[in-house]
Amino acid sequence: MAAPATRSTSAPPGIIAPADPELSTDTVNVAVSRPILLRIKRYALILQEQGGPGTQRSVAERMLNAYLDSASPPIDLPRTELVVQAPSGTIALGRALVLRLKRYTLDLEEQLGRTVAMREVADAIFNAALKEAGIPAGPEQPQPGP
Repeated sequence: MAAPATRSTSAPPGIIAPADPELSTDTVNVAVSRPILLRIKRYALILQEQGGPGTQRSVAERMLNAYLDSASPPIDLPRTELVVQAPSGTIALGRALVLRLKRYTLDLEEQLGRTVAMREVADAIFNAALKEAGIPAGPEQPQPGP
């Protein structure tokens, strides 16, 4: 008689873990500047055209995980309070990743001695990763003149 097949998952007993992280409903919406979201979308489309996986969420999560898991140089944030003026959008990210990002944000608050917004940190990480991937920032919006 053969032993019953067992599955090794990190899910608690009686709960089936999703086979694909993309299907997870355990997400949190995070504010990100709209220009950064458009660049992430552009990068996701490029990856899809090349035959790779490329949803906005998967691209964003890979960028954040790569930064938080690596010994990358710290992001360059100003020492003074930042006034966020760019319009924002949101992106759904896995809850565990958002908690890691929040811990990193709190560490930066302690180092800088000022309030640091999670959006500010996410924008800086995404911007650095998109620059490294060769995704341009797009044309600047013209400022109203006198």
